[in-house]
Order: sequence, then structure tokens, then C-alpha cells
Amino acid sequence: MGFEGNFFAYILVVFVLSAASASYAVVLGSVVSDPKQGQELAPLILVPQLLFTGLFVPISTIPKWLRWIQYICVLKYGVNLGTLVEFGDCSSFRNSTRLECEALLDNNDISLDNIDRDIIVPVAIFLLCRGLSLAGLVFRAQHYTN
Repeated sequence: MGFEGNFFAYILVVFVLSAASASYAVVLGSVVSDPKQGQELAPLILVPQLLFTGLFVPISTIPKWLRWIQYICVLKYGVNLGTLVEFGDCSSFRNSTRLECEALLDNNDISLDNIDRDIIVPVAIFLLCRGLSLAGLVFRAQHYTN
């Protein structure tokens, strides 16, 4: 069984996700003084990304006071978009498979109604992170001592 979604939509999702994800790394790289520090701090960005996507642990099982973190994790939006491209609104599935698909979407707050949010937020994260990295580099350049 192959993919059901549009190939070009997948490419667009991967492009948006990779651009926004790389922005986190650019911010981290602009504020640390050497690459080793960046490597040591990278898990602080990567692990929450994986946890709050809903792939390993459904978002509905995460305590409510921690769920806000999913909204700053760009991987969550990439997973949402990829899921919507592949499954849509689950109307193409039959019986029990349809119920499982709908449960997946419901448990992880994935909906066609939120597709605007799932596109706009990664773009905003990209712009914000690039701006922060530029500000960090300008600050470091002005205060650089050898």
C-alpha cells in the first residue's frame, strides 16, 4: 500500500519543517561560544520536539499544564501537516480503520480546521528564530574581545 497524499504537498511540508527546524539550530549556534557547547545543548531542543509531536505519546495523555510546549515545537506542526496530507479527514477509510484514524487526529489535536495554524506557526517560528539569531550575532560582534 502506497502513500495516499499528494507528493508535492509532502515536499512542501518537508521544506517548511526543515527551514523552521534549522532556525532553532541557527539560534543555538549564534548564542554559544563554541561548537561543543552547541552539541551539548542540542538535546534541549530535540527531545521536547520528539515528545510533543504526538507520535510516541498522544498529546491527550500529557498533563494539561505541560501541553503548551507543543505549540513552540515546530516538529509538531510538521507531523500535523504530514498527517493531514496523508489521511485528510479520514473519509476514505472504512469502519474500524476510520475510527482509528479519527482517534489519531482527535488525540493529537489534528484537524483540517487548524491547517492555517499548522502552516503559519512554523513560518513565524522561522522568522522569529532567524531574527533572534541575527540579534545574537550582532550583540556578540559588538562585544567581541579577543
